[in-house]
Parts: sequence; structure tokens; C-alpha cells
Amino acid sequence: KNGYFVPVRDSFGRISGMQIRFDDLPDNATAEQKESYHKYAWFSSSEKDTGCSISGCENIHYAGDWYKTPKQVNLTEGVLKADIAAALSNSPFIGLVGVNNLSNLCFELMQLKDRGTEKINICIDMDYRDKKEVASALDNIKEIIEKAGLEYTLVTWPEQYKGIDDFLLARKNLKE
Repeated sequence: KNGYFVPVRDSFGRISGMQIRFDDLPDNATAEQKESYHKYAWFSSSEKDTGCSISGCENIHYAGDWYKTPKQVNLTEGVLKADIAAALSNSPFIGLVGVNNLSNLCFELMQLKDRGTEKINICIDMDYRDKKEVASALDNIKEIIEKAGLEYTLVTWPEQYKGIDDFLLARKNLKE
């Protein structure tokens, strides 16, 4: 299958896992291909062509400049989205490996708080307004941030841009 690798990095910039971002299916894909298609999979040395499970891998990705722990950190869903948003905004991001994959979030946030972070800017996709599962995940994220003893702000943008990366790219293109 065609695609490219997306490294998942820890807070020290080390690659702790690797996702594969598969190319989109062609318009003439069969029903069977559409049924089994996944946009992302975890890289594995196994013989599985669909990747491996996330167990044993980091599920929080650090994107941007982390040489000094910032007072404010942006949080979004997705490794690639965090990389793009960090590059376009020149701001540090943490990316959840899936909006509902929150098992290590509290621990990571407490580590950031101990190192000087005070506030989390939540930059979850705008479809939280339409999708119950994303809205529920957002509520869980807020609760975890509060449990970690941090403040948060929900960042929003025009709904025609699904993710923070889409919005930042559109804003950059308007300036050029």
C-alpha cells in the first residue's frame, strides 16, 4: 500500500513510534477495499499489512520546539495535524493519537505542569459540534486537564476548516 511514515515523538524529541499515513483510495476502489481501508496504521515489523496496535507505543506526540517547556501548550488530535499546526504557528503542540486515546494524557500534563506549563489551549477538530463521540472526548479532555491542575481554553475557528491545521494553512495563504 502506498503512503508515508509519520514519526511519533516524545517530549525529548525521540521517535517513540511510527504511524503509516496511507494514501487515499482511488474513486474506483472496490467495496471490499473501502470496507477494510484505514487512513492510519502503526508501523510494525510483523507480516501484517494493516500495521499493529498502539500498545507499547506513545499515544501523545510532541510537535514544535520543546527545548524549553512553554507556559502555554496547544493540544490537538492527530500526530500529523500537530506537526503541521506547530510548523504553521511556530507554537508547541501535543497531538493525541486519536481523540479518545487519553490513557497517558493526565500523566503527560502533570509532567508538563511540573516543568512550568500553566495552560492548555484545546484545538480539537470543529466536528465536536456535530459528532457526539468527539464532544464526549472533549469533555473528557477538559476533565483531565483540570485533574492535572492546569487551566484551559477551547480554541475555535470558522467551521469550514475542520482542523486547526486547515485553519492555520488558510490563514497563512491569505497573508501571502
